[in-house]
Amino acid sequence: MNRKSSKNENVGDQRQRFQLAGNPVSIRQISDEIDIWMNNIMKETRSMCPSSGLPPQYCDPLDTICRNMSRLFRAKNNLMDCLLAQANELTLRPSRCQFRGYMIPTFRELWTIAAKKGVDVAYEVDNSIPEYLVYEAPRLRQVLFNLISNAIARTKKGQVKVTARTSSGSSASDVIELEFSVTNARLLERKGCGPASYQSYRRISDSMLEEWTDATGLTQAVTHQLIQLMDGRIWETAAEHDHGSVLHFSVTVKRDIPNLARMTSDISKYEDNRILIVDDIANESDQIQGMLEAFPLNTLALNPEDIVSSEDGRWPPKLHPKTPFEAIIVNSVDVLHNIRAIPLLNATPTILSSSAEFLDLAPLLKLDPSTFCISCRNQADLGYSIHSAFDSLPLPAGAHILAVEPDNINRLLFKKLLGTFDTLESTVCENGQQAYELFTRGKI
Repeated sequence: MNRKSSKNENVGDQRQRFQLAGNPVSIRQISDEIDIWMNNIMKETRSMCPSSGLPPQYCDPLDTICRNMSRLFRAKNNLMDCLLAQANELTLRPSRCQFRGYMIPTFRELWTIAAKKGVDVAYEVDNSIPEYLVYEAPRLRQVLFNLISNAIARTKKGQVKVTARTSSGSSASDVIELEFSVTNARLLERKGCGPASYQSYRRISDSMLEEWTDATGLTQAVTHQLIQLMDGRIWETAAEHDHGSVLHFSVTVKRDIPNLARMTSDISKYEDNRILIVDDIANESDQIQGMLEAFPLNTLALNPEDIVSSEDGRWPPKLHPKTPFEAIIVNSVDVLHNIRAIPLLNATPTILSSSAEFLDLAPLLKLDPSTFCISCRNQADLGYSIHSAFDSLPLPAGAHILAVEPDNINRLLFKKLLGTFDTLESTVCENGQQAYELFTRGKI
């Protein structure tokens, strides 16, 4: 009895000493601490990754180190999320963030992974999705990366397609349900079980999956939990022509409600600039002009016919060659060719793309895909885009900008202020392959 009593007292003393030392550390605190040092390691590693100018024998090992560091970082995220879920500490931290601008780098990384296997990754983002949302961007990126990487691993040849759109009935509400679909992205559920099995952990021994992706039991265990946490659901359908399956999932986000008064005040410093907008979609130029009326900008929205008719001297009242434009917005190659045929003084435009073709150009030109994207979906998106692009650093004098503008591209800002236009040259290609060849062969 004395021994037992003494033992219990020792346990009690240990517990008391532990409590005096401080409160127990939560999984969330551990996760945040790991994030700090992992982010520092990743930052230092990524700073080493640009291998231009290094001897060839150092390039491949350095790229391998950087790639594996990225995989380790993603594995850490999945592991910590599983632990947080077990401790009921997995929560969201939604914030205002761009949608396309945040997701394009993810697709670019996956496109690089897939290319090594001979698989193409294509994505389609519906215009109904606003550019600026309030959502948990890192978590959504984590889910997409898990699902698309699984699809890449399961696709022997051909294409993995990712689509994103808003569900019907959510366009007029501040709360929006986004629906995604990924071809051939079936998670590793048990045979005969439905989507509920996505929640369970299961060791994966498929060497092909491990080689081409980060597919582990953690990815399937955490993906469904994250989707549920974002008020979403997950389901699966058969693909067309019996080519595998299509995994669908939804998440709930909020539309960003911006402060238009503050935005208008910020843009007012460009009120003396002239902006030309040319749109080849019927009636949209009038809609864009109407949206721009809320901002203190001198804008002119035209149809391509107005530009073509200008070549024989019949200039519209505001479109005169002696009054150059500081910025030009267009949405097609044909429109661009028509504009360049007009003697707009000092107005050789800089062209930057946010389309799928940008995946080819961004690594070559070291451009940020989200910096210069112009979105004309609504007045708020347009204001954000112009403000962001005009506040970007001017390009150096004598720069030659290579750009791609395929069909169905989002509206783009051509760029910049009057003093910048007369120091730039630009080359416009119709696809990424043509741009890549021009760049690598030193023809620009």
